[in-house]
Amino acid sequence: MRPFVPCLMIMAVAPLIPLTHISAIPKPATLPSSSLESEIRSDLESLKSAELSPELLIKWRAWPKDRVVTALYQEAKIPNLSPEKRFLATSALGQVGGKSSEQKLTSLLKNPQWLVRLSALSALEKISGHKELKGLSLALAQSDPSLMIRSQALRVYARKLAVMGRHMTRPEANAILQIAYSSKQYRPGNYDKGVPDELVFRSLEVLRHGKLQDSDRKEITSLIKPLMNRAHSRKLRVHALFTIETLQGVKRDSYSPKERLVLANKSDVNLKAQAQSLESQPAARLIRPEEQLPTPLF
Repeated sequence: MRPFVPCLMIMAVAPLIPLTHISAIPKPATLPSSSLESEIRSDLESLKSAELSPELLIKWRAWPKDRVVTALYQEAKIPNLSPEKRFLATSALGQVGGKSSEQKLTSLLKNPQWLVRLSALSALEKISGHKELKGLSLALAQSDPSLMIRSQALRVYARKLAVMGRHMTRPEANAILQIAYSSKQYRPGNYDKGVPDELVFRSLEVLRHGKLQDSDRKEITSLIKPLMNRAHSRKLRVHALFTIETLQGVKRDSYSPKERLVLANKSDVNLKAQAQSLESQPAARLIRPEEQLPTPLF
């Protein structure tokens, strides 16, 4: 009888093995008693703050992802929902859907509500590839009707550019120059008549930090010169000159009298000839306190 004892012990233990595994299987998420879409709408409308709570995100992530993503996408598009709730729905779309929501978020960049576009851009920055979003954000910085969206899009482009080694193509540099010259950035008119928005200075900063090929750098430098010589804003002329010098590899702690003359004169001048006549004059600080460079993008 002894040889059979181990067998009897195995038979006694064996039924317990599958039960142990079964007890470790997580229970399926409990779906709402009403429709999932109605529950998400109710959750959004009941939010009191401008942020999504971790508990709410955990709740939504426990439900079927494709249905939650579709429901949030529809909520973000509904015109009669408040812009703030649509902003949160778009943000949740990226946090719950991840890469699977990338296409829907990209389509929301064309939504008429600027808060939705802003939220979609922020969500895409967290989930999209660097190369894809670099081109998308630069196009948005050129074309979006909202100054806030254009500014944020340029910031996203600058961050992606930095991650990718700051290598800038000639088409990208041309696009950034178009931002600097666009009449949308000036009040009123354009660069030779109006006051520039901060986005103009940001675009010049991006050019200063980008890495261009030598031939492209020379051409871009020549295209900036009208801003240096004919811009209505003295501050813009300072920044244009600084950008030209950076692209040419000139580094200075202060500006010389020849630069003061250039910025005071709105017509093109021969820099070398003017510099020769000013060599004996002491250098003078040019940038006023109110004309300091903006907070760096990089």
